[in-house]
Amino acid sequence: MTHPGSPVRAGRLRLLVCALVSSLLLAAQPRADAPVVVSSIRPLGLMVEALAGEAVESRVLLSASASPHDFMLRPSERAALASAQLVIWMGPALERPLADLLQRNAAPSLALLPEASTDPHVWLDPRAAIAMAQRLSAALVERGLLAQDEAAERLAAFEASLQERETLTAAVLAPLRTVPFLALHDGYRPFVARYGLRQVAALPGDHERQPGARSLLALRRAARESDARCLLHEPGDNLSLARGLADDLGLRAVEVDPLAHHADTGPEAFDAFLARFASDVQRCLTPATPIPGDRP
Repeated sequence: MTHPGSPVRAGRLRLLVCALVSSLLLAAQPRADAPVVVSSIRPLGLMVEALAGEAVESRVLLSASASPHDFMLRPSERAALASAQLVIWMGPALERPLADLLQRNAAPSLALLPEASTDPHVWLDPRAAIAMAQRLSAALVERGLLAQDEAAERLAAFEASLQERETLTAAVLAPLRTVPFLALHDGYRPFVARYGLRQVAALPGDHERQPGARSLLALRRAARESDARCLLHEPGDNLSLARGLADDLGLRAVEVDPLAHHADTGPEAFDAFLARFASDVQRCLTPATPIPGDRP
């Protein structure tokens, strides 16, 4: 007879717990034979996770330190492209170096940037993200990577979550629509337009390089003439430039993450990513005594 507190019973309990944890971890992983879907950037990878779940193995091509505007792929990244059952990217307007590579690549690809869009960063707009998700879901089904019923269920859940996200974000940002702000990178126009925000100036071109004197002068002039409250910058930005501008102009400097570098993974991660972006913008715009160089 085994007593409740005996070493044997405790050992069996530990084995049972370990087996349960192992089964849960295995269930959270894609199947060993799951088709590989490669996304160029993390927001698209999060969208794949939401729409396909464990039916595919989702991989992201570009590392957090790489700029989608200008990059060179390592041999391992080229191999990932070649082995993919589907490659998801925004299109040459954002990822110029991928255009020629995908033409020579054997794997099928899908560009999600709407043709009518004037800014490639449209995933920050929930309505545009839903339209992209609809095209992506249809492609997954067409390629035989996802069952029709599962695709419809997951797409409906994704659409509902983003519709709710838009409603919540609009309510939070509505009182702040007249607050002027600057952006170190001109990559938020779809978000700004969707919620009617007042971005008065941004630095043009590649935000990871030192801007010219004329661009900086125009940014400073716009800040002073508009009485701008804050400056948005990104993890890959020139941080010394961002902090110097914030200190010089008396702005609150807040970091945003439009490429989802710091986002979690999972089926709800895309919605959480948009929520975090909106929260950071709200923190930047919230009326308060300017805190030069303020960082999270």
